[in-house]
Amino acid sequence: MSGRPIGGTGGGIRRIAARVPLPEWAAIVIAAVALAIGPAAVLGYGRWASRDVITIRALQSGYEPKTVYLTAGVPAHFRLISEDVTHGFAVDGLDVRVDDLLPGHAVDITFTPREAGTYDFTCTRYCGTNHGLMFGQIIVRPTQLPQR
Repeated sequence: MSGRPIGGTGGGIRRIAARVPLPEWAAIVIAAVALAIGPAAVLGYGRWASRDVITIRALQSGYEPKTVYLTAGVPAHFRLISEDVTHGFAVDGLDVRVDDLLPGHAVDITFTPREAGTYDFTCTRYCGTNHGLMFGQIIVRPTQLPQR
């Protein structure tokens, strides 16, 4: 620490310099934790996942994943991504529709399914010869009531 006054020889503010070096072992531990946690956040199809966001990829060969499970009354957050051509996305019975999923751009939507059931989703834009493969299902489970 330095007790030299700033700005001259008189009283005033004293500069306190403290240097705390980061030990090598701490840097190694931080790097190891980052490497361990990073890949754990990656799920199927190489997408970064969050407990709150469901990523659906649109490809000319179909949607990935083809089946999504939700709970009635719980908001669902989807991130829709087209990886090849312009696609669309609509869910029959849930009032969810996105007409333009442009390649390389993500569209985030939020909706709350009110009733349990199975809902079909499809592509709303002709996207090529495999357009007929552009479908999937959202299975909404009933809300679980707390046990007494």
